[in-house]
Amino acid sequence: MQITTTLDPDLQAAAESAVSQISGVGPSVSLVTIENSTGEVKALVGGSSFRDRPFNLATNGHRQPGSAFKPFILLAALQTGDYGPGSVFASQPKELPFTAPNGKKDVFPVANYEDQYLGSASLTTATAQSDNSVYAELGMKVGREKVAALANEMGIKTGLSTNPAMLLGGLETGVTPLEMAFAYSTLANDGRRVCAEWASYKCGPVAIKSVDGEDKPERETREVFSQEIADTAKTMLSYVITSGTGTAAQVGEFAAGKTGTTENYGDAWFCGFIDKYTTCVWIGYADKVQAMETEYAGNPVAGGTWPAVIWQSFMSQAIQIRDQREAEEAAGDDGVETTPVPVTPSAPAPEPEDDGAEEPAPAPEEAEPAPAPEQPAPEEPPAQKPQAQEPARPPPDSPTEGGGVEPDNAGE
Repeated sequence: MQITTTLDPDLQAAAESAVSQISGVGPSVSLVTIENSTGEVKALVGGSSFRDRPFNLATNGHRQPGSAFKPFILLAALQTGDYGPGSVFASQPKELPFTAPNGKKDVFPVANYEDQYLGSASLTTATAQSDNSVYAELGMKVGREKVAALANEMGIKTGLSTNPAMLLGGLETGVTPLEMAFAYSTLANDGRRVCAEWASYKCGPVAIKSVDGEDKPERETREVFSQEIADTAKTMLSYVITSGTGTAAQVGEFAAGKTGTTENYGDAWFCGFIDKYTTCVWIGYADKVQAMETEYAGNPVAGGTWPAVIWQSFMSQAIQIRDQREAEEAAGDDGVETTPVPVTPSAPAPEPEDDGAEEPAPAPEEAEPAPAPEQPAPEEPPAQKPQAQEPARPPPDSPTEGGGVEPDNAGE
C-alpha cells in the first residue's frame, strides 16, 4: 500500500531552514504550517532530531499558550455583538470577581508586567499591545466557558479548563502547535473550519493526501463564525505585526497573528497567517518548563523575538515559493518558460553576545524585542487589509507605551 502525505517538500525544506537559526542556542523549536483552504499540513518540525529524541513536539507537546490564546477571547467577544474594535476598557490593576466550582466567591487578580498600563485603551490597541488587564476583564464578561467552547470549535482538540487564568493562557492542560495552527487557520479561512480527509481525529488537520486503493473521502467545511467577524479580527490582529508586539514578523504583505509568552519566559509562541498559509511557532525546553532569560542573544525569549523571527523567515520563503508557482502556472497557460527563483531565508539569526556579557533584567514580553534580524522590516505591509466590521483604530506607534506587555501571569 502506498500512502502519499500532504507535506510539501519545498515548504518542509523552508521550515527546516528557518528553525535552524536557533540551532545550538539551547531551546527546542516546533513549527507547523496548515494550508488554509484545505486543512492540510504542509510543513511540520517536531524537534531537532526524532532519532535522538523520539517525541514529536508539534503533535504531542502540550504547552501553555500564553497570550497566543487571546484571539479566542477576541472572537468570542465579537460574536456577542456587544464589543468591537473601538470598545474602550480601563487598563489598570484589577481584581475580577468569580464563583469557584465549589460555589465559593473569589477574585482573580490581574496585573500587567512591571505594572505598565495604558490607562484607557480601545480593544484594537489592547490587542496590539497584548494588554492582560483588558483581556482578562473581557474574557470574564464574555464567559470562560464560551471562550473554551469557541477554541474547541475552531480546532483545539484538547479539553480546555475554565479557570480564570485560562484567559491569559494558563490552562490546566496545554495545547500543541498543531492544534494552535489548525485553530488559527479557521480564522484565516474566514471563519470556516475545514474538515479534511483522513484526519487523525474528527474534523481535524490531515497529513495524508492519498492512499492507493481507497477512495478519497469528501472534504467538509463548517462555519464557526461569520466572514464579517473574521475580517474584523484579522484587521485587529494585523496591528500586532505592523506596530504591536510582533513587528519582527513583518513579511511585506498582509499578515495577522499573535505573540504569546508564559511566565518567566518558559514558553514563547508566534501564530499567524497570510492568505494561503497559517503557521505556528513554539520555542521552549522540551523536557521541562525552563526560563529562557538569555537565549535571544543575551536577552529573554518572548513571542516577539525568536518565534516571530522564525515565523517571518519561514513565511518569507513560503511567499517566494507561492509566487514562483503562480508565475509558472500563469506562464504555462501562456506557453512561456520561467526561470526558477532560489529560496533563501530572509531573516538571519542574531549574533550572540560575548560570554562575559552581563545578564539583563527580565524584560516585558514583546514590549520591544532586541533587534535580531538585520533586515529592516517595513513599517506597514503594503497589502490591503480585509474589511472590518467597524473601523479599527490603529494602536500607538510605539508598542512600549502603556501596558499589556507580557509575560502573562499564566501560571496562577
